[in-house]
Amino acid sequence: MATQSTEIQARGIVVILQGNAWVEDKNGNRHPLKVGDELEEGQKVVTADGTRLELALPNGQPLLIEAGRELVLDANLLGIAPQDRTESALQSLNGGASDIAKVIASGGDLSEQLEATAAGLGGGQGGEAHSFVRLTRISEGLNDLALVRDDGQNSDEESRFTGASTQALTVTGASEGVPTVSIPNNGTGVGGSDLSVAENATTTGSFTISAPDGLTSLTIGSTVITATA
Repeated sequence: MATQSTEIQARGIVVILQGNAWVEDKNGNRHPLKVGDELEEGQKVVTADGTRLELALPNGQPLLIEAGRELVLDANLLGIAPQDRTESALQSLNGGASDIAKVIASGGDLSEQLEATAAGLGGGQGGEAHSFVRLTRISEGLNDLALVRDDGQNSDEESRFTGASTQALTVTGASEGVPTVSIPNNGTGVGGSDLSVAENATTTGSFTISAPDGLTSLTIGSTVITATA
């Protein structure tokens, strides 16, 4: 009697659809989705802008597909990908200690029989070090800066400019009034034209005065001398 086996394909079911979404076949043809449609592994789902699409996965978990996306459903998205055994396996944490104990018990050299510790990017078991560079923070103390300023060069005083001093000028011009003439007596003795006169006495004589043009009279004390024509 022949035995017939049936393979059940895992599917995601559309449970929430707000907006427009399509499933695209291998030929690029798009078919509109509606609530209750089933999507299989390998199919391509396209959502329009502003659309909310949610699928119910075989493992009972919801899958929300964002708006404006084109997404191919694979085993990981559907939650049916086989689990790697190494992910759930517990590695022995005491393996290193047991290896050290064995080497010491046998009298061996730890530096020769044990694997070297990781150093650099390729060190360690299997060369599984990280491929990126790790940066550490550098902290360095700085002393306060002492600034010495040359007062002769960096003076904040304002420059003072000294110019020629100004003095009040007195301008003397021609006066329309009668000019005053001062005749000094520089003689120390009696000359030929000098007369000795007793105090409060009267004397008679003559003298000549040369005056510029236009001068018609001359006042000496209370005496007025008038030029003749």
